[in-house]
Amino acid sequence: MDHDHLGLCLDACHMAVGFEEPGTGARTGLPVVKLQASCALVAPPGAQRALAAFDEARFLHQTRSATGYADDLGEALAGGLPADESWRVHFHVPLHDAPPPPLATSAPYLRDLLNVILGGERPLTGHVEVETYTWNVLPGAPADLAEGIAAELDWMRGQLAALGLKET
Repeated sequence: MDHDHLGLCLDACHMAVGFEEPGTGARTGLPVVKLQASCALVAPPGAQRALAAFDEARFLHQTRSATGYADDLGEALAGGLPADESWRVHFHVPLHDAPPPPLATSAPYLRDLLNVILGGERPLTGHVEVETYTWNVLPGAPADLAEGIAAELDWMRGQLAALGLKET
């Protein structure tokens, strides 16, 4: 393979929604040219109605369970996925903040992925991008966007420091 011209951009939200193992991309043999640090929405079994506030038309929110897939959250909420399974929704939510219970985020998945990609003997990428682009459609979005983004970047800084990375 041509490692000078071919590499992977891993999006943590997409990987979590796809129920991928955190090390999947790292085992391809291709270089990881960028990690997009992002979190998906997670609804435990029976709590999917709480996702209704996130069903908006601007973005496509692919939704998966362990056994099913829906192209958009509205389709899943209309009965497209089994309610007795946990759902993961492609809705980039802030890394540092959890939605109201019973919903959660895939932040634990992101932490595992960061450990695989950056916590080894040497980092597998030198490029990490915090990628939350849904601020303007996020229920309960912070009034001060800059404050929300700063809090998210501070959360990421803490995760990287916990892995032993140092600021340069």
